Amino acid sequence: MCQGALNSYFIDEKGAVWNKWIYLERDFASTRFSAIIKTPNEFTLQAIENTTVVCVPYHQTRAAINQNDELKNLYIAYLEKKWIVINEEREISLLTESATTRYLKLLQTHPGIDNRIPLQYIASHLSITPTQLSRIRKELTR
Repeated sequence: MCQGALNSYFIDEKGAVWNKWIYLERDFASTRFSAIIKTPNEFTLQAIENTTVVCVPYHQTRAAINQNDELKNLYIAYLEKKWIVINEEREISLLTESATTRYLKLLQTHPGIDNRIPLQYIASHLSITPTQLSRIRKELTR
């Protein structure tokens, strides 16, 4: 993604919206799981501000990676950092840290995100309700 912001979400059978991830500049916004196992994608990618993306079909990405060892190493390093390390850190955070701590960490790693992204998406990303996020923000301004 070149610029902007995307929200990845799905809607469950009860109509509840579940946010998977917020993608920002230089993120690789993708749902590779469905491409890898060749199943329909359950997630929707929605632009939440003016966004510029480069779209490359999965089969073309795989072909380029298989033909170039340098690109293959870059791809592996990206997957290890962005999808394994960061996802595991997020999982641990969701299990062990307070919502306030998670929000403060998000602001630290993505300064200004609270001015760019609608708060309901941030709340969902933190696995809290918009009301809980509003209370946290109010408490932090005291």
